[in-house]
Amino acid sequence: MSSISQYESELRQLSWLWAYCYDTKDWEKLHTICSSEFKMFYGELDPHLGDKTVPVEDFIAEMSAKTALGDARLKTQHFLGAVMFEQGEEEGTATGTWQVQGLHRRFKDDGEVVRWNAYNYVQHFYRKDGQGQWKLDGLKPSRPLFMDGKPGDVIGDF
Repeated sequence: MSSISQYESELRQLSWLWAYCYDTKDWEKLHTICSSEFKMFYGELDPHLGDKTVPVEDFIAEMSAKTALGDARLKTQHFLGAVMFEQGEEEGTATGTWQVQGLHRRFKDDGEVVRWNAYNYVQHFYRKDGQGQWKLDGLKPSRPLFMDGKPGDVIGDF
């Protein structure tokens, strides 16, 4: 089994691109860095969202929806801090547990700006594809350590 440290740069780049794609709403780029089947483990963050594995197209559709991150009036920045990488149980898999700070600003039609900031951890799952390229294979955000504001103030149907 190869050492995960030799792939650290590639894994860091995937996670950086994940945050960049969320914040710039670059859904096409996000699609290119993800596995074809994507693990969405949101149950700890919100039990209503649950844990599931879906085609990457469904993941992109869910994240880019106007009721999620796709609304142009919602601005975000996902800061990734320190990370701990671990070799996965299967060859060609790995996990990175990241510190994350998610900043969210909703610009309402009346000019009001509403904020929700979450401070937590997120696990990124990585897998090599058939061509030996690392892909983002899924994510699992933790319950926030603390928050400023509430998710429902910025995420949803506005």
